[in-house]
Amino acid sequence: MGVPFRRELDDLFQSDGSILLKMGGAGVATAAVVIAGAVKFSRDPKSHIELSTPLIVGLALGSLVLGAVLALALSLKDVVRRRMDRGKSVSPLLRLFFGGGRGSLALWFVTAIVVVLAGTAFAIMSGM
Repeated sequence: MGVPFRRELDDLFQSDGSILLKMGGAGVATAAVVIAGAVKFSRDPKSHIELSTPLIVGLALGSLVLGAVLALALSLKDVVRRRMDRGKSVSPLLRLFFGGGRGSLALWFVTAIVVVLAGTAFAIMSGM
């Protein structure tokens, strides 16, 4: 069994040598913004949130991963567009998500709704 989107990922890591640097930078920047916002929010007298060490570590790691994934997605979008412009083959799923146009926007919108609903259901079931 092969790696899904192998050709596109090969192009991504071969054509953009600084992708790991971009992913790391985006992850660190996202984590810094999230932690700064959490600290500012926790200092508000109306806030009933107390920042504990596990919460800060969880927020930092989660936002670090999220930032890195967003940087990867943006770079993958560039690779998909470049491959489509050159007439090279592109996975249909990547074409749907990163090909552009109203269909791509609608798919991202539906995906976001499904992720939010699934996350909410998981939080409710786990007793949060």
